[in-house]
Amino acid sequence: MIKNRVAYTIWLSATAVLYIFGNDAGTRVIFYASLIIPFIFICIAGILARYVKITLHAPEKRTCGEAVRVYIATSRTLGLLGHIQYHVLCENIFTGERWENINEFTPAHCGIHVFTLPQPKMTDIFCLSAWKMPPPVSKRTLILPKRHPVSIEMDANKDPGEAFAIREYMAGDPLKSIHWKLSSKTNTLLVREADMPELQNVLVLVEATSPQGQTLPNPNEVHNMAEKAYSIAHALLMEGIPQTLGRLNATTYESHEICDTEGLDTAFTQLLSNTIEPTYAAPAYEEICAQYAHVIHITAVPR
Repeated sequence: MIKNRVAYTIWLSATAVLYIFGNDAGTRVIFYASLIIPFIFICIAGILARYVKITLHAPEKRTCGEAVRVYIATSRTLGLLGHIQYHVLCENIFTGERWENINEFTPAHCGIHVFTLPQPKMTDIFCLSAWKMPPPVSKRTLILPKRHPVSIEMDANKDPGEAFAIREYMAGDPLKSIHWKLSSKTNTLLVREADMPELQNVLVLVEATSPQGQTLPNPNEVHNMAEKAYSIAHALLMEGIPQTLGRLNATTYESHEICDTEGLDTAFTQLLSNTIEPTYAAPAYEEICAQYAHVIHITAVPR
């Protein structure tokens, strides 16, 4: 904008010189046009800045590796009446990463990405003036980690085939749980349901803390922790094993019961909305694990 103002000043000075020394109709028209036309567009830009509203758009959910495009929309068509100057700020709440001037990118790490548009401005077509505009509401995009193949092996002494109940098939039940022989006799799809509480008493514990005296884990370590937890939790669901996803913070513990993939994504939305904290709550860890028969403990840094 400074370059435009300098160029306009030089142009206006040149037309003024021509007007003074030429003193004819042509130089007068050029000089007054150089004064009036920019002034009109500056006033138009000032009016538009008061009445044009900006909306920020970003996708609600993506997976790592998928492109994310962020753009703005205006409540009125501007055409050649003005331009909007803006830059998008992005913060990954989970990893603590921040970026500026970002419009389209492919996220390398999972987490809740918050997009903001601080201090947008309306400029005239000559970029001689800039009028502040109210910033739009921020947008949040959930970037889920990729799932990787995971082999789940339960304790042989706690075989889910030792005891089970029979019930009618429900949408979402794994096909491997269908009791085909009994279903053929009754002409109704029936499934086996584990009848052993300890097999359903599985905790996937994500330790979202950093031991005292150690530096916070880097974004790659934090992302890998979430990716492992997500893959394991999904593999358990595919085996027909419901679970609890727990998150251990420095001073708090929160958990979510997961029975289907929709519940898994909902739980991970909460998990990825928090940042790693630089303390470790050992007593809480022991108390929590004592309540479960099977505990899968995942950390960003080794204890």
